[in-house]
Amino acid sequence: MLLRDALRLIPILLTVLAIHARVMADAVVVVRAMKATTILEVFLDESHMRVEIEMGLTDAPAFVHLLPQDIYDQLDLPPMAESKRLNRFFNQDLVFNADGKPLPGRLLSAELRPRMVRDEISGEPMPVAEEDIEPVVFFVLEYPLQRKPESISLKVPDRQSPGATANIGFVFYHLGVAVNDFRYLMTGATVDLDWDDPWYSRFGARGLRRAYDSPMNVFLYVEPYEVRVEIIMRPLDAQQWVDLGLHDRETITPQMYGSVQGRLAEFLASHLKLTIDSEPVEPVLDRINFLRRTLRSSTVIEPPEELSVFTAQLGAIFIVPRDGLPEVAEVTWDLFSEKIPAVPAASTDEAGPLPFSLTPDDNVLRWQNFLVNPTIPAMVGVEAPPPAYTRLLGAVGWLGIIAVVLLAIWTALRFLRMRSLPWPQAAAVVILMVASGMSLYSSRQ
Repeated sequence: MLLRDALRLIPILLTVLAIHARVMADAVVVVRAMKATTILEVFLDESHMRVEIEMGLTDAPAFVHLLPQDIYDQLDLPPMAESKRLNRFFNQDLVFNADGKPLPGRLLSAELRPRMVRDEISGEPMPVAEEDIEPVVFFVLEYPLQRKPESISLKVPDRQSPGATANIGFVFYHLGVAVNDFRYLMTGATVDLDWDDPWYSRFGARGLRRAYDSPMNVFLYVEPYEVRVEIIMRPLDAQQWVDLGLHDRETITPQMYGSVQGRLAEFLASHLKLTIDSEPVEPVLDRINFLRRTLRSSTVIEPPEELSVFTAQLGAIFIVPRDGLPEVAEVTWDLFSEKIPAVPAASTDEAGPLPFSLTPDDNVLRWQNFLVNPTIPAMVGVEAPPPAYTRLLGAVGWLGIIAVVLLAIWTALRFLRMRSLPWPQAAAVVILMVASGMSLYSSRQ
């Protein structure tokens, strides 16, 4: 009885283990904010703030004062003039406070349209089948600015039910830079604004920050035949140490790629201090490219395109060939500033990455060989494909076997017709002739 019960548990245990393995192996985090019933996007520049709201129909109670008059009348709600409802919405429901004072807003448009389907990790728009289209009400709001505020905080509409605000997916763009990844909006969220470089605009809540929030990263990779250092950096941050021609520019054009890449590569090479087994070495630049980094991937921008100077990032890879695994490899880092007090880093081997934070007081990224049985790649012999004439001979061989089989069958039938051989002996003749043909063909291979 015990054994039978234990056997019944095996499928459940295997399922649990499979789920656990899948979760542990997948480093990409799925955020359900893109699946929220309402999506709110804020676009802030020097003169005004534009707010786009994609409202799911189930969230209408939270935006009832924003609804067009004809829709409002159809909901059998208490009569209220549209101007009064809008005033209540902008001053009580969805409130943007600039330096503590409410921003006056106005409704630019409201229309029924299909919902935009977004990738559940990156938030990027995705195609959707026509039968899966969901209608939403799309609002566009505008808030004029009299001056550049130092901070903006949000008060979220209340649907008068527990956890209602968790149904609003949210992203805030400052001068075109996404201050946060798609996340759920929380009431009272405050963003501190950096008008000189919006990359450094930040929400106080950690849950409303970008995954790639650092302007600089250092990675050390150690393999049996190569030690590799990868540095990812915003050219705009490097501009404080080396002139890349970006002063007072808002974009990097494709014509500037070569110049910016060359100057930054030379600058990084002069500051990259790498030692292997306590011996200083000079890594060689392998490649340097502008990168597009998303929550799903990091890819080279090809073909070149015009980039915002605030979001452009370069990835430089330096290599040192090796005859085998070292015992210790270290990168000493010296590029820090007031805005870059720490640099996220990691040392990686076949066992995986070991994260580290480089600071002026602890500026050495160290890898030490703790691998017990490291995998050493080796040459594997590969047989050359047979020449064309052997394939032709192979085809001829098969034709020969077919001819032998037909001859054996003809011979057996002839013996049977002459009754000079009983049918068992005739069958044996066929089998022997076919076996001889197969043996001859095999010997030729």
